[in-house]
Amino acid sequence: MSLNFTRRLRIRSFKALLRQNLAFFDHPSNSIGALTTRLATEANSVKDATGTRISTLIQVVVGMVVGVVIAFMADWRLALVCIACLPFIVIG
Repeated sequence: MSLNFTRRLRIRSFKALLRQNLAFFDHPSNSIGALTTRLATEANSVKDATGTRISTLIQVVVGMVVGVVIAFMADWRLALVCIACLPFIVIG
């Protein structure tokens, strides 16, 4: 998921660079090396931020839901205790 997002981000950024005027590339901060480095590093930063956080969030939510379902299957009182503890788990 994050790899596809990163690839699309790089492609769109590269297409945006191709649409720039020639005078854009004359500025020292817009040299070819600086632009390719920016393409690589910024896309990887986005990938790291989205991929790791989203996968961790999904894993935690699924784990909590499965835990509550298993508690309901064992005993409804155990499920109530698990549900009562969820806010403390989320905060801590």
